[in-house]
Amino acid sequence: MDSPPDVSPGTTPPTQPAPAPPVVARRLETAARPGLIVAQLVVGLLLTVAAQVALGIFVGCLLGFSAGLRGSATDLSEVGEDVSAFLAGPAGMSLSILLTQAVFLGVALTGVRRLAGTRRDNLGIPRPALAWQAYPLFALGSLAVGLFGNVLAGLVDELIPSMIDAEGLRSRVTWATTGVPFVMILALAPGFVEELLFRGYVQRRLLRSWRPSSAILFTSVAFAIAHLDPMHVALAFPLGVWFGILAWRTNSIWPGVAGHMFVNAFWNIWGICAAKLDTSDISEAAVTIIAAVCGVAGLVGSIIVLVRMSARGTASAVPVATAPAENEPGP
Repeated sequence: MDSPPDVSPGTTPPTQPAPAPPVVARRLETAARPGLIVAQLVVGLLLTVAAQVALGIFVGCLLGFSAGLRGSATDLSEVGEDVSAFLAGPAGMSLSILLTQAVFLGVALTGVRRLAGTRRDNLGIPRPALAWQAYPLFALGSLAVGLFGNVLAGLVDELIPSMIDAEGLRSRVTWATTGVPFVMILALAPGFVEELLFRGYVQRRLLRSWRPSSAILFTSVAFAIAHLDPMHVALAFPLGVWFGILAWRTNSIWPGVAGHMFVNAFWNIWGICAAKLDTSDISEAAVTIIAAVCGVAGLVGSIIVLVRMSARGTASAVPVATAPAENEPGP
């Protein structure tokens, strides 16, 4: 038996080390929980609206302050018109898109925090087992689906006019100043962030307990509604279905990211060129036919790639992650 420590008079006895605090395990989620997903998306949309309002107020304050420095009288109605003109232009639209994508990114990263499994897997970030030649096919195939969505958008626009003056916006873009940044922002930011949120977080979470068709349909509807403008809702829905199929069959968001970025870039480059060059109906029809032929060829090639992946067994479903034991800390 160990003898007690020798404590001399007037000395302080040795203190015992404090016990380690108990490890509290996080309760990680594995279920789909569509109600929670809807709530998160609604909150995200409300935050985007609040961000747009805040942007308008900030721009209005800057314009009013600038007018005061010049010594000119500040008319609130004129300031409001200037704010609307700025937000409808390339710079204002770029800032608006970046704010929206920042909110979407926050929703995605917040949503996966309590999911079992790694963040990379829950967001579909790992690269699929694909050769690089498949990505141009997916991009062209997305163009074909986008052309179909554009037909639907035109029909909807006849019933409910769009709230966005796309032609007026593109006519104000100049390649020497705002053209390249404008196209890059519209292609890169939504192409990555929206795939990360919808095909990454939302669809992969639903696939844990839903059938693929139901998960893809739910995600595509949510993706379309997030575009708010009726014409863009009609355009986004078929693209959402296609991107959902790509993410499901390849078990990764990257094929959809490639297609999303390509469609956004092509549509805006062609729109700006058409507005600047004052192209005739014949040239527009020729570009549409060429794009349709290339898109259908890419769509057929994409389907062949996906079928071959299924035959080889390289396309895998989203694994259902298991939560750690109760005495183990979460990731």
